[in-house]
Amino acid sequence: MAYFPLFVEMEDRRCLIIGGGKVAFRKAEAMAEYGARVRVIAPEVCRELQKFGEEKGEIFLRKAEPSDAEWAEVVICASDDHQLHEEVFAFCRERNIPVNTADDKALCTFYFPALARQKDVVVGISTGGQSPAAARYLREQIQKQIPAYFGELAETLGRFRPLVMEQIGTQKEREAFFRELLQKGLQQEGHLTWQMVQEELTNWDERRDKER
Repeated sequence: MAYFPLFVEMEDRRCLIIGGGKVAFRKAEAMAEYGARVRVIAPEVCRELQKFGEEKGEIFLRKAEPSDAEWAEVVICASDDHQLHEEVFAFCRERNIPVNTADDKALCTFYFPALARQKDVVVGISTGGQSPAAARYLREQIQKQIPAYFGELAETLGRFRPLVMEQIGTQKEREAFFRELLQKGLQQEGHLTWQMVQEELTNWDERRDKER
């Protein structure tokens, strides 16, 4: 069954990761990149996670317990202890805490997507847990297609939104104008200035006047 892609703000949300290996490290890095407060619990951790704990998160060197999930808003299981994963999953599901278990589709209430990113432009790919390799392949293909300037262009367009909404009256017209402005930005390889936008708005008004 396909899963609905729901994009969630992770800034300052509490994320518990159970496990101390490379998989746990990749999950920790990904969550920290999106602003989460990451806590890792494992009897021992790899060198990368040790460094991660020094710079970006918390590391507790002990065996995790299901009750550790009480602290968290999101839980990721990435150890080699299947029984612990089952217990954590049951604990989280009973309390409606989102939980993902690496390489075990049955112990997930959400899937960790493969992510293609350019600043705030994020594309999430999921195969419903069927094939992480297929999701990674699509991520790689999509990442190659995103222009290097596209994230910056999206930020620039966002800065112009108040101006456009003030000067163009209807939602339908604003959508059409932003499509044109996006094309202008693509032609300029991401370079848009206030002067360019003002010129586009003037041209837009002149065209609307002629149509009327």
